[in-house]
Amino acid sequence: MMSNWLPAPFKANTMAPTPTFRFLDLPSEVRIEVYKILLCDASYRADHGPFEHPYPVPQIIETIPHSIKTKILTVSKSIYREAYDVMLKGNLFVRITSQGLDLENFLLVNRIAIITRTTRCVSAFNGYVMHHHLSNAGYSSPEYDLMLLYRDLDKFCAALGEGHKTYRDCQHSLDIFNIFSEPELPRKHQELLLRPYTTHLHSFPHLQITGVDLDLCQRALESIRRLAWSTPADVNQYFTQKHSLAVTQLLGNDYTSSAHICRYAIAQLCNLKNSNDWGLLLDIGGPEFSQSVVSLGLDFYSTLSRCTLWAMRFAAGPKKQSVRKAALA
Repeated sequence: MMSNWLPAPFKANTMAPTPTFRFLDLPSEVRIEVYKILLCDASYRADHGPFEHPYPVPQIIETIPHSIKTKILTVSKSIYREAYDVMLKGNLFVRITSQGLDLENFLLVNRIAIITRTTRCVSAFNGYVMHHHLSNAGYSSPEYDLMLLYRDLDKFCAALGEGHKTYRDCQHSLDIFNIFSEPELPRKHQELLLRPYTTHLHSFPHLQITGVDLDLCQRALESIRRLAWSTPADVNQYFTQKHSLAVTQLLGNDYTSSAHICRYAIAQLCNLKNSNDWGLLLDIGGPEFSQSVVSLGLDFYSTLSRCTLWAMRFAAGPKKQSVRKAALA
């Protein structure tokens, strides 16, 4: 009878112990999937290539939304080692720094999304697979320090390749790091990291690469430093095919895609005219080549005007077939 009057802490505990869930007892494949869900959830945004973006140009650099939860990294050392490796492999972080270049406007115009531009966060992180530094000789400002994902590096390099000649003529240093558990960065990973550069960059004479095999470095530099087009015939063939595609899109009622192709091609022609390649190609092709480039530019402007006219008429209301034919005449 007296036991009924004892306070709860003094009573015998007759409850069964709560079973403990041990995360590390799960198979490694299951743990890796959990890490991916928690640490590799960065959302994609609509892709807009250089000069192919809807207007107006945004006023704020686009940041990638994510729901990454890093608290699991603080549970234990073993979980930290496993999860951190998955986070780095799943995201592949790239650091971009620049000095003397208007990188902010470059990112805005080309709609290249970043993780963060907070210098404290960017500099404190040590899990980058690559660091690309751009420097414009003679200028100390502005300075930028950015973090982006490897998946957006292809877009970044494409914009560099089609951008103003200032980006082509400035100094570039590309450092690649082995942040994984392997003693050496596998060859296929080195090639993967260099692919955006070898695909989109040409006539970049001042780019240096470290952190990859010597023969791979030499081949990449040869590709990056050579001319985008070897002969005037290559230039004419490329832009003629582009214009044919733009006309085909227009005749198929897809004036938006046609306009994008024209704007992009016009930008490429302007960049070619201002590049180091122009003088060499002009020496080979002579005045005839120069005239053919002018003619191609006029063709693109003419098709772009048709796209604009068609878009205006479409916005005004339903069109008759005769109106559509008149717009294409």
